[in-house]
Amino acid sequence: MQRTERRSGNSGSLAMTAVKVAVLVFFVAAVGLIAVFGYAHLDDGPQTPEFEEAGELRFEVVNDWEDTGPYDGYDRSGIETLVVDYTNEERVDEGLEPLDEDGAHVEVARSHSEDMASHGYVGHVDSEGREFGERVESGDCSTVGENAGVTLYEAPEENERTGEVIRNTDEDEIAKALVDGWMASPLHRENILGELDDADYDSVSVGVYVSEGNAVFATQVFCG
Repeated sequence: MQRTERRSGNSGSLAMTAVKVAVLVFFVAAVGLIAVFGYAHLDDGPQTPEFEEAGELRFEVVNDWEDTGPYDGYDRSGIETLVVDYTNEERVDEGLEPLDEDGAHVEVARSHSEDMASHGYVGHVDSEGREFGERVESGDCSTVGENAGVTLYEAPEENERTGEVIRNTDEDEIAKALVDGWMASPLHRENILGELDDADYDSVSVGVYVSEGNAVFATQVFCG
């Protein structure tokens, strides 16, 4: 009887030990899963920017988003060329001549796009208070114009032109979303189609800045 009880006690002890071990393993595994997936969820990269209107043709970031530096996951030059292509598609559809892709103001456009990302806004007055005409040396242009905009990549957003929720994942989709955004805005559309007063444009320079914060800022400089 004593041996039986002793064996029973050992079995119970072993069973209890097994349960404790199982619970411990589960606890360690759970902590590990929380550490991996919980951390990944909480630290899933920079937030996407949220904009609110802050004046005529100006929008500013209103959440705690910040530009954390350029993102090289997309070909910036490829996006710029595709923006020109989609811009010209819009013009041709309206019976207009396509614009030449002009490199004269690319660096000015890129610089403005980076300034918008760095200071969290979309507009035509930069962080130093300079308006468009102060940033662009017209050179051979008798008339100049500017479009500024932003779109997201790898994050959902509404296409202002179509009303569809999109998620840009390549250079082509990014470029199309940028041009759609401008075409949905009357004044930006007029720039693209040369409908503003004295807007006899024949070329365009495009400069984009791809932020690590899931946003692509873009600037078009028109020359006529």
